[in-house]
Amino acid sequence: MKIKKLLALIGSVCLLLVLAALPFMAACAPEEAPPVPEEVEWKIFIPCPPGMPMPFIYQWMNEQFEERYDGRLTLDIYTGGMLPYKEADLLTVISDGLVEMVDAANVHIEGQIDWIGVTALPTIYPTSATAEKLGDEIVKPFMDRELREHWNSFLLFQYTLAPSADILYCTEKITSLDDIKGWHIRAAPPSEHVILSELGAIPERIDFMEVCVALERGTIDGAITSIESAGPAGWLGPCKWIHPWNICYVFEACIVNLDAFNALPKDLQEALLIVGAEAEEYATQLCLDLADEWWQKAEEAGVTVVPLSASDRQRLTEAAAIVEEQWITDPARSDKAKELYNLIKEAQQ
Repeated sequence: MKIKKLLALIGSVCLLLVLAALPFMAACAPEEAPPVPEEVEWKIFIPCPPGMPMPFIYQWMNEQFEERYDGRLTLDIYTGGMLPYKEADLLTVISDGLVEMVDAANVHIEGQIDWIGVTALPTIYPTSATAEKLGDEIVKPFMDRELREHWNSFLLFQYTLAPSADILYCTEKITSLDDIKGWHIRAAPPSEHVILSELGAIPERIDFMEVCVALERGTIDGAITSIESAGPAGWLGPCKWIHPWNICYVFEACIVNLDAFNALPKDLQEALLIVGAEAEEYATQLCLDLADEWWQKAEEAGVTVVPLSASDRQRLTEAAAIVEEQWITDPARSDKAKELYNLIKEAQQ
């Protein structure tokens, strides 16, 4: 009995000693290392050659992520031909999460969103300044809503190419619109296909990455785009005549997969939104600078710029009016397309 009491007493004393030592043991325990910030790599697909403005924009974004956020978000840039996707498939590619980000032109995704054709109508904006203003105020929220509702994505930012708008590049000498009768000419938006048909040309739909080869081989006689797109794409090699039309303003949209965005740590989500907003301003100025650079290069390469005569400008205006009339009266036009058209028109009254 005495032994049991003694053992109980010893146990109690030991327990008290252990309890008394716990605070000191906790104080001496090694501190846990802070968690290592997560680093994320995303793929962005841009269906264009490396020298065009778009890849430079996303390289600039990478520089911002490196300098301001320790490089925790990196955009792996894939230009045309590096991934097995075409410009017409961009929304499916981003919706399915095959890449985390794409840069898509309005004229390339019209086949997947019918109302986007409104933004490419040749008479919808009287000037480039109007195009940029209404693009910000009306088209951006319209596009973001569409992407979130139907394409598992959202619009990070949007910008326009240079105010030169679209220009006809020709492999044969051109003096007036009469010369293009029977020519095969590549154009992206369906609205320009109608204009070309009205002028007697044969419109062709060719992926942008394949246009230069088609020009060099004589498969087509001309193609339409802006100067800062045509130059880096190599069109000034086979095309020695330029006919400025300035009829269609191209919007570029940076689109992000929603699942990928939601999986980012909160601080990287915020970083992406901040840098994306800044990238819009950077992109607009870059396009202007590159346009100036490529006009100079075109002159140095001996490319001849053939201005539109007053009579040709009138013919082009009349053909553009036909495009708009056909578009308005098309019974297959969606309610969304009509809504956007009316919003843009009303904003200009």
